[in-house]
Order: sequence, then structure tokens, then C-alpha cells
Amino acid sequence: GRSGIRVNKSAVAIREFFTTLMHQRRKNPQGDFLSVLIQNQERFQLSDEEVVSQAIMMLVAGQITTTDQMCNNLFSMLNERNHLEAIKQNPDLLETALEEFNRLDPAVTFLFRVANKPVLIGEELVKKNDVVFIPNHAINRDPNVFENPNICQLDREKNPHFAYGHGAHYCLGSKLAKMQMLTLFTQLIHRFPNLRLDPAHPAKRKHHSLAFSGFEEMRLLV
Repeated sequence: GRSGIRVNKSAVAIREFFTTLMHQRRKNPQGDFLSVLIQNQERFQLSDEEVVSQAIMMLVAGQITTTDQMCNNLFSMLNERNHLEAIKQNPDLLETALEEFNRLDPAVTFLFRVANKPVLIGEELVKKNDVVFIPNHAINRDPNVFENPNICQLDREKNPHFAYGHGAHYCLGSKLAKMQMLTLFTQLIHRFPNLRLDPAHPAKRKHHSLAFSGFEEMRLLV
């Protein structure tokens, strides 16, 4: 339908944008990610299409997910006022709290995997080459793994959540994302100790994607 046409046009537009940018950076390198890719293109035998695909992947996987997770974590912290107060009283809680916020409200809602051999999950047989959708919101609340899985425990030490994936496809940028998250929230709490959600304008979640979870709008008071 119309949504599919808009999505297709957007996909074409972003590919054309990076194709044009690739040619510009080839003539005039800027020291950015795309320029580094181009400079090492021959070394790693990358085609132009692969360079553009990597640029698109970095935009989607390296930026949108991080900004969504930041907003999700901010909402989790501010939606329950006692969370922020507890962290302010004990700043050492922040790191484990952020992991707990990641667990309960991950920016990436599904992991997609292709079975390389038949496997039985519960009573369901997954055949070789079947695509499996693993919902992070469900697996992150597995009562066999997490004690009181639906309760936000800021000091939860054992927290093997799937917000950054798992196994061979574990998020390459997870360490950077965690550093960014910790730095951002440390500064937010320090600079805006009275930070809170604006009750006159309820936060609006975005609903246009099944794969990514975040907010369209979140108004704050300082």
C-alpha cells in the first residue's frame, strides 16, 4: 500500500544520499567514517555497494538504536520519581540501573535469526533455514533467568539481558553505547537535579516500527 511505497522511496533516497556522499568523500576525504571506508576499500575488497550499505548500517544500527535507548532509559528513570532520587543518593547505582532500564525497555524489540540446523524450542520444531523472531521484551523477562522479572531493580547485579543481542551477532557498538549512556546520564543528573517529565504533555511512543522502540516526543522540565 501507500506505506510500502513511502518506505521504498525512503530506502532509495538514503541509498542515493550515501552514494552521492561517497563520490564527494572520494574526491575530498574528511577523516570521517565514510572517508576511512573509502580509503580502505581496496584493502578489504569492498565494492561501492558494500561501502554504501555499511554507511546505511552505521546510521541505522549505530545511531537510531542508541538515541532510542537513551530516551527509553530516561523515561524509565523519570517515570518513577524514586528511581532518580535513589540514583542521586547513591551514584554507584547508575551503571546497574541503566542495564536494568535496557532490560525492561530495549530499543531493539526483535532479534532475527536463521536456523542452521533443526532445533526444538519448547514443543515447536524449527526447521533448517527457518527465520526465527526472538522478542527481546519477552526474553528479557524470563522468570527462569530473572528474579522478579517485571520489577525494576536498580541494583540488579545478575542481568544477562538481550538488549544488545547475543552470541556471534552481539552488538559491536555495545561498549561504546554503554559509555555514552553512562556519561550522558551522569551529566544529566549532575546538571539538572530536578529533571522531570512534563505532566502537561505525556510522552508519545513511536509506533511505526516493529523492530525499533523509542519515543516520538518527550517533554521535560528542569
